[in-house]
Amino acid sequence: MRRQAAIVVVAALVLLSGCSLLGGPTPTGTDDPTSTATATPRATASPTPAPYPSGYAASGVTNATAARQGHVEGLLSAANFTLGYNATVRTENGTSRITLVQAVSPAEPRAVSDTLISASGTRGSGAVRRTRFYANGTQYLRVQRGGNTTYGTIDGTVPPATFVGRQYVDAALTNVTYDRASRVERSGGAFFRFTADDIEDPGALLSSRVAPENVTGGNVTLVVNGDGVVQSVRYRATVQRDGRPVRYGVAFAIAGIDRTPVQRPEWAREG
Repeated sequence: MRRQAAIVVVAALVLLSGCSLLGGPTPTGTDDPTSTATATPRATASPTPAPYPSGYAASGVTNATAARQGHVEGLLSAANFTLGYNATVRTENGTSRITLVQAVSPAEPRAVSDTLISASGTRGSGAVRRTRFYANGTQYLRVQRGGNTTYGTIDGTVPPATFVGRQYVDAALTNVTYDRASRVERSGGAFFRFTADDIEDPGALLSSRVAPENVTGGNVTLVVNGDGVVQSVRYRATVQRDGRPVRYGVAFAIAGIDRTPVQRPEWAREG
């Protein structure tokens, strides 16, 4: 299940990264190259462009509360979905990375959350993997570290809204000024891409403890579907820390809506 969910998330990131949407060649209006007759174009009604979802406009995010509500409600009304998140921090001394793949069935509620935290560099390397399965008011936990695996359970209901990734999208909705907006029409509906060429407020996607003058470069891309569900957020930023560059990269994506049912892992047995 985890491998399938990971594949779905990667596919979504590739899909939303800017693939070509151009159709085939446009007919010329004449089939016979020797004909001198001029075809009269037939009047056709132009399709009405899909409207921006609530909280958005061509200028970007106009109402963060409405935009957030559209994302949360859109996912909670789905039968199931997959969430992916990856954050990477690179310095001269090494690289740290957090990767999350999460499959959710909100109505049940049921979820599998798989998190890998790793670091490598001049001071050594290490990793810890935490996998959680939530169902029927119980959290089943598996922790893998240094060749050792431990298991545990925690009683308590986790609200479905916990799994919609709000903590990953809020900053992109509230503290980013977008420079451009584009609309992409697909057979499955409309998508809206918003792009910021720099990060004016480092607290938006990094940390409020980072001084604005230390951010030397960065960009943000936000993609939303016609229902207001945030499909992806990506940003890159370079921050000077003690005179040395620290490079941040983050990717968040929602994929597999109504196509990734949650199954109980073999290790999370009841009783």
